[in-house]
Amino acid sequence: TTPMVARALARNDTAEASRLVAQGIWLSTAVGCTLGTFMLTNADAILRVMGANAEIWPHARTFLLIRSLAAPAELWLLVAKGASYGHQNTKAPLAAVTIGSLLHLVLDVVLISMLRMDLAGAALAVVLSQYTAALFLLTFLVRDGILRLSDLWRLPDVSKIVTYLTAGRHLLVRTLSMQGFYTVMTGYGARMGTSVIAAHAIARQCASLESLV
Repeated sequence: TTPMVARALARNDTAEASRLVAQGIWLSTAVGCTLGTFMLTNADAILRVMGANAEIWPHARTFLLIRSLAAPAELWLLVAKGASYGHQNTKAPLAAVTIGSLLHLVLDVVLISMLRMDLAGAALAVVLSQYTAALFLLTFLVRDGILRLSDLWRLPDVSKIVTYLTAGRHLLVRTLSMQGFYTVMTGYGARMGTSVIAAHAIARQCASLESLV
């Protein structure tokens, strides 16, 4: 999204930039709903592939089923962040991520500690915070005219979708490679027991934080 929006703005074509963002939202909605549906309908198969043992199976299944509902929101946030970066605005994405993170923290305390929802509460906290961050940033884009609602309500142009997929093929390969690596490592960790998979989750979060510094 970022380079395509930036190129449109370099031509002073704000209308095209808005259409590109809208196309990205349509595409991310379709992909996110597809992924979410796949995880909802194939949760058991996914857990078997990941090597979940009997001890963690019910907890992992609960978390996966609820967590899958956030798939569209995560992709909306990526598109919205890309659009903001294309407009050379880094403050709005930072604000959205900060708001989402703070809400996530509060919801963890409320849902896990106070309401005793355990992993279901943890997953629900992720879902709600992701949608909040995504909708906050999308609202900002609409308010500042970066995304026009008239473009968002218009059906997507197939040629633009193809352009999106072609332009982002290198990033797609990189992302799939990283996720494939994390998936394999998580699968090995799950087969080694709950302590190992818990340590792996902490290490991955630390690595993700370090990559942002």
